[in-house]
Amino acid sequence: MFSLKRELRYPFYSNVVAVLYHQHGDLRTAVDETYNIIQRRAESFEAAARRALQKFPDRKQDLARWINGTKTMVTGNVAWSMHIKRYDPNVSDLDGTMEIII
Repeated sequence: MFSLKRELRYPFYSNVVAVLYHQHGDLRTAVDETYNIIQRRAESFEAAARRALQKFPDRKQDLARWINGTKTMVTGNVAWSMHIKRYDPNVSDLDGTMEIII
């Protein structure tokens, strides 16, 4: 959802909201369906995590660490996405390049 405004400025996009808007012709429906997809995937992850913990009780500590790390990674990615210029519609340069300083 973060890149929607920026992607709509260009003739190409791969944003799920834009794709669903094209399919349904209604922005509210597209946003709601996107939210529902994300919600179902989160519920699926939680169910898989519970099954893994039950199936492999001898690896519970390792699995719990991985599960919690994955949740933290996803949460961090969302927080990061909210604050970077990549998704800022006011940034005009969209050539796909970036600079990494080490």
